Amino acid sequence: YSTELFSSETITRFISYYKRIVNCIIDNVDIKLGDINILSTQEQNQLIYDFNDTYKAYPRTATIVSVFESLAASFPSKTALVLGATQLSYSELNKRANRVAHYLVNKGVRKGDIVGMMLNRSFDMVVGLLGILKSGGVYLPLDVNQPRQRVLHSLRDSNALLLLTDTDRVAVYQDDITTLDSTGIIGDSEANLSVSISSQDAAYVIYTSGSTGAPKGVKVGHQSVINLIWSQQSRYDLRGDDMILQLSEVVFDASVEQIWTALLSGVGLVLIDKSTMLNSAAFNAYLSRHKVSCLLATPTFLENIELGSHDRLRNIMVGGEICTSHLADRLCKEYTLYNAYGPTEATVISTIHRVDSVLDADASIPIGGPIANTQAYVLGKNKELLPIGVVGELYVGGESLAQGYLNNEELTRERFVENPYLTDQQIYKTGDLARWLPDGTLAFLGRIDEQVKIRGFRIELGEIENQLRGFKDLDEAILTVKENHGDHYLVCYYTALEALEAKDLKGYLLDKLPDYMIPNYYVHLTTIPFNSSGKIDKKKLPEPEIEKENQYVAPSNQVEHQLVKIWAEVLTLKEDFISVDKSFFELGGHSLKAIALVNKIAKE
Repeated sequence: YSTELFSSETITRFISYYKRIVNCIIDNVDIKLGDINILSTQEQNQLIYDFNDTYKAYPRTATIVSVFESLAASFPSKTALVLGATQLSYSELNKRANRVAHYLVNKGVRKGDIVGMMLNRSFDMVVGLLGILKSGGVYLPLDVNQPRQRVLHSLRDSNALLLLTDTDRVAVYQDDITTLDSTGIIGDSEANLSVSISSQDAAYVIYTSGSTGAPKGVKVGHQSVINLIWSQQSRYDLRGDDMILQLSEVVFDASVEQIWTALLSGVGLVLIDKSTMLNSAAFNAYLSRHKVSCLLATPTFLENIELGSHDRLRNIMVGGEICTSHLADRLCKEYTLYNAYGPTEATVISTIHRVDSVLDADASIPIGGPIANTQAYVLGKNKELLPIGVVGELYVGGESLAQGYLNNEELTRERFVENPYLTDQQIYKTGDLARWLPDGTLAFLGRIDEQVKIRGFRIELGEIENQLRGFKDLDEAILTVKENHGDHYLVCYYTALEALEAKDLKGYLLDKLPDYMIPNYYVHLTTIPFNSSGKIDKKKLPEPEIEKENQYVAPSNQVEHQLVKIWAEVLTLKEDFISVDKSFFELGGHSLKAIALVNKIAKE
């Protein structure tokens, strides 16, 4: 071998590997090739210990409740919540949460009981979360816009005791579960409760997409949340007058970091309504008006919102999907930028990387090294350590690991496995491909299985396929992800005797799945293509095409011509494909593209 092609270290490693094989043959010893460790002791120590040297002191026995109550007592008049022109102090937030907690206890909530919460983004939403925790309960966030069937699955699967919601939804769910109207709660006391809560107790359950066709609940404890927050506090260099924007919906785990980083650090949490989020000018004005200093968002959102310059904004963290070098280069020149990675099963964030500069336009942005008190390993099929630069499956472990899947011990055992390198510890099998870089940071390389991320949403394609198979006239369904100018979208390929109406399939799915899991295109196939191994050959699936409307309505005035031109630009379609009476969302639009659409219309 030539050292021009391989480093001397690589050559030495493989010479050692082959020597061991030869010795086994000479000694007539049976051995599996995969059991031969090709790493030196020094390399093993680097991968196991050096790259995972993350110890950081934090209050291990603290809970979300104990930390918040301590802050409320120390800084009673400090602003805790902001929404529009209204504010709520730490003292008032604590009192309101106590009223909710006393009310829940009177309604029978006991330590460990799961309480569903379905409220729009508001002060009541945060009060509800805190009130459930103070009662000793475990909060289960539910989306007000999710289909009723999906909400009921989460409530029944979790054995939720109560549902805390608003007046409009009480009637919708009161026949299925004891339902409380948040607006009618009048607790008999504003004092802190004496419920004994341990750092080992569960704090929340969040449901994520499941490959078997039903969402699965991830149970996370107080200690994991506290470890995450203490890790981020020092990283963001939080100050007394800082404000953190609560951007994510509460049903997604990113909200955990946003809400509790603020309220467990003694800084303000700024809530924002949907209409402001979807308008670039209004969004930027909102950030400036409320002096937001920390922004946590998906790359797709930041690509579409056209973030302006803000004097108070210091930290931006992106996560949930791959960050492009173009976006990273633009943001890191003006702000302290972090690229984060983590599954719900490891309490939001497992690894993080500070992006100081982007040298190459085509460079991939590392996802960094493990956060405080966590570990990361890149392992092979037999859970063996892989050398730096070799692609394998990423496993994560440590203090931020979730407690497992709720009421699903089999899946918990499958995904939360014994750590081969730390006694009596577990690691989570992420299903993500990664490799170590020489500097101890990780490069993310995609998925092993059928799980995908669309605009930051975690989706199991199998869940959508299983739902589609219940459609009466459909035989088989295959889901794939396509890309158009950096925008990823879902395509459904299906077999049926005759082509089905896309609107019928969409309507059927919308009764069962959230809108971000609804495919953009539906392609009828007479047969499914298979390869020589008998597996579905997705490379042979045809590209989806948008057909022109049979009843095409052309623009009839200057404004309509301007709008069609803008739609075509945002949707990357030809103008003659856009009938003026066609829905933006039927043509492939989604909420984040709507941001770009509104912004371009405003400029025009």
